[in-house]
Amino acid sequence: MRIAMKMNSITGRWITNILSIIIIALVIVEVAVIALSGNSIDSSVDNYLQSQGSLIQKYFSEYIKENNYDFGITAKDVLSIAVDYENLKVQIFATDGHMVASTAGYYSGEEVYLTSVPVIDRIRDIATGESLVVYTAPLEDGLGNILGSVRLASSLTQVNVQKAVFMA
Repeated sequence: MRIAMKMNSITGRWITNILSIIIIALVIVEVAVIALSGNSIDSSVDNYLQSQGSLIQKYFSEYIKENNYDFGITAKDVLSIAVDYENLKVQIFATDGHMVASTAGYYSGEEVYLTSVPVIDRIRDIATGESLVVYTAPLEDGLGNILGSVRLASSLTQVNVQKAVFMA
């Protein structure tokens, strides 16, 4: 009975109000940290794909000259460079949008729209339902002419697991 009386007093209500404000503030801070860590993980994946894509673009523009501007040969040779094929699927498309080379070892007849600037998309694979992050960038010769595009795709399964761990 004394506890109930103390909580109804001015001091009791004041303590309850202060504790409520502190708890709400802590919840807001926790939600902000979770959101920022999720964005940080996404940003890291984007930066990684961009760096690998830039490496392929640079190698392609230098190697195309050595192959007398033969796009098909250069595309297959570019796939032999040290790229993280265990975590990435790399595809090279000609200007007509048809796949010329792929690290998966098959040509699915997929088409992609050419882009004059690099683009990052988050998509869901139609066949598997898996979440993917896809980076598409133009492939140019040394003169700035767009000869095709490169597409790097990576699964977001591990990224989504990491986000779930942060939210737990």
